[in-house]
Amino acid sequence: LYGARWEIEILFKELKSRYALDMVPTSNPQVIEAMIWIAILTLIISRKIYKVLRAINPEVKMARFTTLRWSNIFTENASSLLAIVLSHMGLETSLKASLEFSMSEAVDPHVTRKRFTEEWWA
Repeated sequence: LYGARWEIEILFKELKSRYALDMVPTSNPQVIEAMIWIAILTLIISRKIYKVLRAINPEVKMARFTTLRWSNIFTENASSLLAIVLSHMGLETSLKASLEFSMSEAVDPHVTRKRFTEEWWA
């Protein structure tokens, strides 16, 4: 039972530290739920890749290739991995498309909203 408990502790530590579930920047329940699901799905994909790598490299000692070390590598290289997967599927993303998407997401949707502090700074 202790071993299973330890695995659960590691799982929650990974979710909090690597997938930013310890500081959710919103109080919107739908956004929070979406972030939790994204973190869980990303964790599942990460663990699947980890198991594949362990299977094709059985000579690597388990103590030197832990899930927490793998999660650090996976999250730091996620964008590169995504580009490789998309390329393998025949889907290419251009710098222009990435910049256009970033610009569309950066626009404040509440630009016309009256701010609470406007009356103080006017």
